[in-house]
Amino acid sequence: MQRKIKYLAALLSCICLSATAYAENSSGNHEIILVGADTGTADTGLDAAKSAAVTAMLADAVYDMDLDGDGIPEKVFYKSIQNEDENGNCTAAIEIYQDDELLWSYQDTGWSYYWTLTQFSLADGTSCFLAVSRSDNDWNSQSLLLTKPEGNDTFAVLADLGELTRQSEEESDRLLSGWARIAYEALLTVSDHTLTVPWSETLKATGNLTVFVEYQIENGTVTLSPDPVLLDEQRTWTAWHEFDVYDKPGSDTVLFRVSGNDTVQLTELVKFQGTTWLKCVNINGETGWFPDSEEYIHQPSEENPEEYYEGYFKECIFAG
Repeated sequence: MQRKIKYLAALLSCICLSATAYAENSSGNHEIILVGADTGTADTGLDAAKSAAVTAMLADAVYDMDLDGDGIPEKVFYKSIQNEDENGNCTAAIEIYQDDELLWSYQDTGWSYYWTLTQFSLADGTSCFLAVSRSDNDWNSQSLLLTKPEGNDTFAVLADLGELTRQSEEESDRLLSGWARIAYEALLTVSDHTLTVPWSETLKATGNLTVFVEYQIENGTVTLSPDPVLLDEQRTWTAWHEFDVYDKPGSDTVLFRVSGNDTVQLTELVKFQGTTWLKCVNINGETGWFPDSEEYIHQPSEENPEEYYEGYFKECIFAG
């Protein structure tokens, strides 16, 4: 409950920023695009207000942004460039401009078609950007957190959020799997020096689910906030597979058992000794934890043998 209150407070305390965008037409002139709730932001999935402190930038649109904090806005825009080699492999490059001068560029070496760029500001006025490369199956190999240090004429990469968050061959103890990717149409939220990013994750017990990961940005350093992390509590989960729920992660003390057709909420995710655990709330308000399945489950429905269920719940969706 404390983490949920903290998350809602973060949304309500977002600092309001205004941005005006100009799209360049075929004659080279800029046309005004108003960036607001319907043209650059999207819902997180939680029943909370949208963050006015975040601008999801449109490629080739020009924004008035004060990057150096001197009170004078600069004209900022970015280009997303798709490259294809002789073998049909696609990689995308991003170029960010300030007042028509190239400020920063990056060539993704992973499979990608385009980049998205989101701007937000911290409580001290520091302007930050999240640059994410995208492919056709929602994969993103790069999720770079950028800022422009005072006196510098280019961006500095504060962190690759993928390296901080996802497992790899070198780092197996990360919070999310190597499959995880920053969710499409996801709205970042920022409060003080805390950035919340919705990630799309796949677990064997649940299939796809949204995980809201928090990052602390202090003095040019980015750290992953301690788990547990919040899940999308609006989702309804109806069990078809029976499983036990324990009093805490790693415990062998069973609090209750979830049976077929029981409806539960999944509210938090935590990594404990290399295993992902999910907080489960049943219809009686009992709360406990269960580990992700060790294997994929794919069985026919007892009600309809022609219908197959995957994972633990009827709402499970496996994709990507």
